[in-house]
Amino acid sequence: MSCSAARYVGVKKVGDTYHDFPHLSGSRCPHIWIINVTPAGKPHCIHDCPFCYARWMTYSDRSWDAPLRFYNNLREVVERELEELFLAPPIYISSVTDPCQNVEPLRREVKRLVELLVEKGISLSVTTKGDPGFVLDIVKKRGFERFLLQVSIEGPQEVVSITSPKALSYKERLEVVRKASSMGAAVCVRLDPFFYHIYLGLFGERWTEVLKEILEDFKRAGARYVIGSTGRFSGREMFDEKGNFIGVDFEIYCQLCEDLGVPKGIVKKEHVRERRRGIKGVYLTQPLLKLFHLRARTAAKSVGIEYYACDGDGNCGAYNLPFCRREGDRFLPIEGCSSRCRVCALDHPFCSHLRGIEGPIRKRQLRDIPLSPIERFLLCGS
Repeated sequence: MSCSAARYVGVKKVGDTYHDFPHLSGSRCPHIWIINVTPAGKPHCIHDCPFCYARWMTYSDRSWDAPLRFYNNLREVVERELEELFLAPPIYISSVTDPCQNVEPLRREVKRLVELLVEKGISLSVTTKGDPGFVLDIVKKRGFERFLLQVSIEGPQEVVSITSPKALSYKERLEVVRKASSMGAAVCVRLDPFFYHIYLGLFGERWTEVLKEILEDFKRAGARYVIGSTGRFSGREMFDEKGNFIGVDFEIYCQLCEDLGVPKGIVKKEHVRERRRGIKGVYLTQPLLKLFHLRARTAAKSVGIEYYACDGDGNCGAYNLPFCRREGDRFLPIEGCSSRCRVCALDHPFCSHLRGIEGPIRKRQLRDIPLSPIERFLLCGS
């Protein structure tokens, strides 16, 4: 879909961009700096994926006919934020909408932002179902050592035609993986969300064979590893801006599965409404969740590609990008850092400070590092 048919408006980002994932106690996930390039909500991503995680979050734009809004001052805001920091976590672009959707004014702003991060030396990850070629061309100038491209591919064409029909096709996304890996970039495929009952309806008992086939495709295209997740539904009633009831995402999913031959009763029985990792939603039951990840790991091992479970036991070893520390007006990577401060054994002067933080890291904790005068002199030269 071209941006020519869309209405789009550049708006100013008010306040800071920085926020970390809402880490729970004992989390082994990496700390990252999330920068969203648009507000959350249906109007702001032309991919319009029917089961998007971010569409109905509490702070999302719920309107149905608003213009697509994007932030047009991110470079300036992030540059100001970087000036305040001694440590900079890896930056993740973007968690609520696709930064590489085919909207040219948005892409120009993402390009300006990525150019700044490359100039400053910050670790960087981009997740997309679109064409990230313009990002790759920028990062290539610095080198891909501290860059990770994550390409979301929920399944073969039969699946993505249902789950993300307005994004690139299955073959086109594989070509994105192939092109990026041939340039030297580390590429991860996110098999996320994996909808078990859609696979069951489309492929029946062959679903594990299909899973193995796409993992083989990912490896042939050059993916270094795969991260899988079974997703979640909000389970809430949704209304348009005029107050008209439009449905519940999980009920829509159940009807879709029934149309594919999987009875609603089975789908509902095999999901549960609960809180996981701090987020309320409707999830695949734990036995089926474990079964999926077991099958996926087995299939991945058989084709020779590494597999990690994002919604598994919390021990994912993927996404190893380092924090960077200030030196002058640039940032240098911390050798050996994986951004997993809770479980890291590095012994830099600031590591114990970060290791003791429960939950997400706040910006002040990246700015006010408790260093002695001699430590600060040796690290910073001042």
